Amino acid sequence: MIELNAKTGKVVKEFNSGLSLLPPIINKNKIFIATLKYGVKAYDIKTIELLWNFSLKKNNVNPRIWSGFSYDPITKSLFVVTSNLGGLYGANRIKHDLSVSLVSINSDTGIKNWHFQHIRHDLWDFDLVENPMIFSIKKNDVFIRVVTALSKTGDVIYLKAKDGSLVFPKGLKK
Repeated sequence: MIELNAKTGKVVKEFNSGLSLLPPIINKNKIFIATLKYGVKAYDIKTIELLWNFSLKKNNVNPRIWSGFSYDPITKSLFVVTSNLGGLYGANRIKHDLSVSLVSINSDTGIKNWHFQHIRHDLWDFDLVENPMIFSIKKNDVFIRVVTALSKTGDVIYLKAKDGSLVFPKGLKK
């Protein structure tokens, strides 16, 4: 990721983040970059110092972030949707991982808040797609901060942004 001088086109800063297919998110003094191979990275926007790196690798499985990345200033959380692992042979995927998941990351610390795996052991390329959408709804006279994810199969997943629990528990089974 690079910063260019708008008048000259010369490189002003370079953030050595690795390949990213998504635009970065800038909030105050930080730039957040969702990378294809290395998870999410946070840099100090002035000094380009790496502040933290959240890796998606779990149990020798490393899903990619290619389609969705959002930030919620109210919960100070970053939300990413992850890919499946590709291939039609999944015998090496016997333990839980973060593929085909919506993942919430604390933007101050880079520590995972929670994750929701939509399809475990996906072999059919049913990734979650698009940027997670964040908004508030009123349920039982109480406002709830919600994050939604869309799937390639047409599912709309509504989760509480605070803890990742289902907003409509009867609508989707974990």
